[in-house]
Amino acid sequence: MAIGHYLINKKDWYASNPPDYHRPEDVRLIGDPTFTFGDVERALHVEVRQRDFLSRLRFVAGSSLRAEEMASLEKLEAKYGASFAQSMVPPTRMGSSR
Repeated sequence: MAIGHYLINKKDWYASNPPDYHRPEDVRLIGDPTFTFGDVERALHVEVRQRDFLSRLRFVAGSSLRAEEMASLEKLEAKYGASFAQSMVPPTRMGSSR
């Protein structure tokens, strides 16, 4: 299994020149992400999906945001009092069918 696969375009400099030729400066390197997508990268994408890292990241980010907001609330309550924070909560509708 190869680490990277080079996607050769027939019009590409690499397609018509051996690897020991000096590469012109205006020709991109083979390691450029637009030219390669490796088996390792593919395997990492599969692991990230299987282990559901995106949901975990969202949970951690949400928890962090909540902790920051609670810290801000505590500072405001200490400065203005808890009654001020309670007055900022919108009233609930009583008897609403929603």
